[in-house]
Amino acid sequence: MATLPFRQIITWLAGKENRTTEAITSLVVRFIREVNEYFTSESKRHQVRSLVENEIESKHPDLIIAHSLGSVVAYEALRNSGHPVKSLLTVGSPLGLRGGIFNRVAPGPVEGLGKKPDSVRQWLNVADRGDIVAVPRFLSRSYSGISADQETDIGLFAFHGLSKYLQSSHVGKLIREQ
Repeated sequence: MATLPFRQIITWLAGKENRTTEAITSLVVRFIREVNEYFTSESKRHQVRSLVENEIESKHPDLIIAHSLGSVVAYEALRNSGHPVKSLLTVGSPLGLRGGIFNRVAPGPVEGLGKKPDSVRQWLNVADRGDIVAVPRFLSRSYSGISADQETDIGLFAFHGLSKYLQSSHVGKLIREQ
């Protein structure tokens, strides 16, 4: 796994809950254009979240699969939506990244802990062992109510790609079980 050592360093840094670490994490997030725009432009954030909320309301999905920044948008949309969803499957999610994303989700964590959206019956999370975006990979350390929090291996050089997550037998099994 080519990115595993880099991911381990990022995970170690993210686990250090101090101002220096949060400043470094925040700086990294600022360089990822889409993430930065989502968190700094309230109008764009509202627009994107509204699109997802409208899709949930009109399509009535049983399963929502959310990847990367999409997991942040889906999480916030589901926290605002009253529509019941059987399962939320997050893959390659940065929702637990303290100082960069975890502290910025809306509604935010209470006493250092986020929670599963009330409208979601079960929340499943999967992260590749070397995914440098899904830090920390086990979201259950930051959010209550996660039904399954697992790691997988989607490929040596495909450490974050959605298509590789969806092609993995591990994720496929979780989808089939829904």
